[in-house]
Order: sequence, then structure tokens, then C-alpha cells
Amino acid sequence: MAHRSFATSRPRTDVPLGGSTCTEGGTGRHGAADSLPPLLAAAGVRASDELALPMGGGKTSPISAVDVARAVAAILDDPAPHIGQIYDLTGPESADLDHYARVFSEALGRPIRYRDVPLPAWSESLRQARLPEHLVSHLSAMAELTRQGRYDRMTDTMCKLTGEAPTNMRGFVKLHAAEFKQRGPAHS
Repeated sequence: MAHRSFATSRPRTDVPLGGSTCTEGGTGRHGAADSLPPLLAAAGVRASDELALPMGGGKTSPISAVDVARAVAAILDDPAPHIGQIYDLTGPESADLDHYARVFSEALGRPIRYRDVPLPAWSESLRQARLPEHLVSHLSAMAELTRQGRYDRMTDTMCKLTGEAPTNMRGFVKLHAAEFKQRGPAHS
């Protein structure tokens, strides 16, 4: 099974990178990806056509783990100029979860809505899913920071490092539509 992940936790950078030209990309053609919303909301999308997450109206710019891996590979290909640098990798757009719900709707061909849920109940649901406590704490902190608008940022670092645009959410959802497909009732 391919690992799919989208990251929303990104370090900041104060180091400008040289200019480069990005090629068009961002449609998920580089492989599997999840984002915090899809990864943690897939069951809700399948069961009730909703992204149920505790992010309020905060904006985020998720980046696929495949894109992060491509950036790391570019750095490892010639590490010397990158020593001591911190790169802020973001996806191609910063938007709220209502926007991403519309993206899901378009990509899946059915209405998906965003429902803001209380952080404590969501965190408890992660524990019930047997996620390690350090991961629950991390994801809960990220959700709260998103709610506060702290992940509303975009960079072109991915393009500068790899020459390609990061995967967009629509491309990701289309590529992994089966993960979000409604499942029929179980037959006995």
C-alpha cells in the first residue's frame, strides 16, 4: 500500500532562494498524497459527505508528502547549498475548509460540506482511533493554529527547489477518489 500524506505543518524560512521557473504540475501526477483534511476526514466524507474538522474559518495551504519527498530529493541531490537552510513548503493555494469542501464536491461529483467540530471531541476521536498521544497533541495543535489563521501562508519554495508546482487538492482528490467513495450497506 502506498503511503499517502499531506502535511500542513511547515517551518518558516527567512532565506530567499534564487529565482527559477516552475513547470505546470499540481494535478497529483506524481503519486499518492493525503492532506490533513482528507486523511482525517475520509470516513466523514464516505459516511456523510462532510469534512468534519475543528478548523473554524482558518485557512491552510496543505502540501502533499510526495511533493515534500520531491523537495527533499532535490536537496539531497546537491546538499551543500542547503546546509543550514529552513524551507517553508506549502501547497499551491491557501483556503478555508469551505473552499476545500467545494473542491471535494467538484472532484467527487457529489456535494461535500465542511462542518466545524469542537476540538476536544475531535481530539478524543483521534485517541479512539488509537493514534499515539504525541500525534493527537500535534494534530490538535495544528488544528488550533489553523483556526487562528497561523497556516494561512503560501510560498513558491516548492517550485524553486524542484521546478514544478505542488500538487493541488483537486488533483489529489481525483487521484484518490476511491478513498472517499461512499460505501453501500454491508451485506450479510
